[in-house]
Amino acid sequence: MSRAVTADHVLFDECIDAFRREQKDSTSDFMGKSKSYLLTAFELNQNRDLGICVVHLSIRVHLPGTYSAFISVVENPDWVGTHNSHLFGIA
Repeated sequence: MSRAVTADHVLFDECIDAFRREQKDSTSDFMGKSKSYLLTAFELNQNRDLGICVVHLSIRVHLPGTYSAFISVVENPDWVGTHNSHLFGIA
């Protein structure tokens, strides 16, 4: 179970449970495809099928000033669910 995040960080050990498919709580039964998002400093120019998930190619985002980043959609496995699906992407 993850804690409410009041700061701008998530602890890695909170994300480990996202890899354990045998753990299931009643909040993970939401309908819909489970997705998470990766924010990177480099571009992925093709989809990456990692066996357990698919990382899609990057979309460049221009931020204020001289900053920019790349965002990739991650298709999580079905057993991750949609509640706290971002924890899978962080891990």
